[in-house]
Amino acid sequence: MRFNREVLASISFEPEDPSGDVLTARRSLTQPSEVHSEEPRVSRSSPQQNEATLNLIRCMKWALGQSITSISHPAKQRPLNPKRDFTIKTKIKHDVSREVQMGATCCGASAATGVKGQLGATAPFPVEYDDDDEASQMDESDVESHDELPTVPLTFVDYSPMCYRHIREFFGIDHRAYCEVLMRSRWHSTPTPGKSAARLFFCGKDWVIKTMTREESKFLRRILHRYYFFVLDHPYTLLPHFVGHHKLQISGEKMYIIIMQNVFVTGNTIHEKYDLKGSTVGRFATESEKKKQTCTQKDLDINRPMYVGAPRRNLLIEQMKMDCRFLNQCNIMDYSFLLGIHVLPVYESCRPGLSNGCSYPSNPTPIVQNGTADTVPPMGTGDLLQPLGSAKMLNVNDVPLDGRCFRADQGGMMSADHPGARKEIYYIGIIDILQEYNSRKRMETLLLGAVKDRQKISSVPAKEYAERFVSFVSSIIV
Repeated sequence: MRFNREVLASISFEPEDPSGDVLTARRSLTQPSEVHSEEPRVSRSSPQQNEATLNLIRCMKWALGQSITSISHPAKQRPLNPKRDFTIKTKIKHDVSREVQMGATCCGASAATGVKGQLGATAPFPVEYDDDDEASQMDESDVESHDELPTVPLTFVDYSPMCYRHIREFFGIDHRAYCEVLMRSRWHSTPTPGKSAARLFFCGKDWVIKTMTREESKFLRRILHRYYFFVLDHPYTLLPHFVGHHKLQISGEKMYIIIMQNVFVTGNTIHEKYDLKGSTVGRFATESEKKKQTCTQKDLDINRPMYVGAPRRNLLIEQMKMDCRFLNQCNIMDYSFLLGIHVLPVYESCRPGLSNGCSYPSNPTPIVQNGTADTVPPMGTGDLLQPLGSAKMLNVNDVPLDGRCFRADQGGMMSADHPGARKEIYYIGIIDILQEYNSRKRMETLLLGAVKDRQKISSVPAKEYAERFVSFVSSIIV
């Protein structure tokens, strides 16, 4: 069966076994024993589309499981050396006799280094390969579960697996729980809300897999180690938490994917969402879009500030400046500040220990179901000090003045008290950071700048974009 792009992008995938194993996969990654709340169900589509999607996801899950299990083996723990980075390429050939021949070779290094790797990491058990690129042979007995093998030939490429292992460990992600969520949870897909043709695949509540262009993939490989060391120096960054980068090829069709943490890792409903760039040309949601429950509004739609108080405002703006300085150094533009708002209706009864002394329900009547709306990578690294999925709500005055306050209240940031303002929790992050200001964007600047106000269009040089972005977002934070 040919996996054309229309089929690859089609509807949802339901697991073969919707039994209790699914609940196991919804654990918090830093607390494997904790179970997430029920995910929203996604309707099925035509049998042909479901069959194609099923095979696609089965192939992806199998390859991800082998890759993560192998590279996470304790024997392969070693310091990250950017000059000796490597990429793993795995080919699976499936014939009618169900005999499996797996070739696993260390191909040339990623575009960032140009150095050949020496470690194979594609088998379900630790295997070392030399530098001669010879394929290894495996039969069915070498694979842990034959029933889980892909039923079509495929090629899977794991970019810089050792670097992403270090990133996951830095973010406090347990590789067993991470792998289990990707392999066992229900997956469903949705298009991105912008002009991009990318798709988002949701894995439980913790992870988002986003398709990307070949250009974006090459650019990420080029800046990966700069990103890694920046994250090490700034653990509370608002930038996406990238934890895996892969390519899947089936029947000639190539799909580049990036795996990232979801900023909306919460049982709370996201009632409003804003995608803010700092530009104003065409930056509004149409009336028909606003009628949709999953509507993402834009710069011209936001008409009230985020009330966070002076101490947290200063901290948030300073972190945003550092992030934008890094993006400018990488010549990146066209990114967005994503703001998700959960509204807290006040109970008449109050209890001590909450920000204003009143209790709030953790799950009010849904307006936008979490998980069906567009989701993005998380904005900070509270995971290092506080497990994902924790829902402890702290008094604003008790939150340490560091990046932990970005996630201190049920995974977000509680609004400060303000006369006449409702109580809210803000979920924030900087998203879409893989657009370089290249020749195509320069041409867009020239063409749009000739007919529109150049200061207000989205496509401007990276330095100008960063300055305008910080200025605009700062103006809505009070």
